[in-house]
Amino acid sequence: MGIVLAYMSLTNILMIRESATWPDTDGTVIEISVQTKTEKNSISYKPHIRYEYVINGKTHDSTAIRFEKYQMIYTEKESQSFVFDHPIGSTIKVHYDPKDPSLSMLNAEFRSNDLLGFVASIIFFLAGSYGIYKVLSGKYKKRL
Repeated sequence: MGIVLAYMSLTNILMIRESATWPDTDGTVIEISVQTKTEKNSISYKPHIRYEYVINGKTHDSTAIRFEKYQMIYTEKESQSFVFDHPIGSTIKVHYDPKDPSLSMLNAEFRSNDLLGFVASIIFFLAGSYGIYKVLSGKYKKRL
């Protein structure tokens, strides 16, 4: 399981790194809101944005804020601030993939949190591997 998480985190890091070299263009916000999700005793928040942009005469639209294989967690304040800063009709900078202009995102910056998932998954993998080694080598004895 740890190796799968490490792979997902690494591909996420590589995509973020590649997207930092993508060209940008102006886009227009066409939809904006704060999405809430309630699970058990917690509420999570995420800004939702839909924007459109034109590349080579073709209009594209997207909802991607950042490239992420797993959903980012935002506080209520961060989500509301994002929505406040991007009203409908406002102009935004859109980074797009020159090989496939339908792929885009607003924020192509690498953050330390992007590395955190990779490091945590490696630790998880190593701890699990060590536990399996102990069990298979007979050095782990069940205590009664």
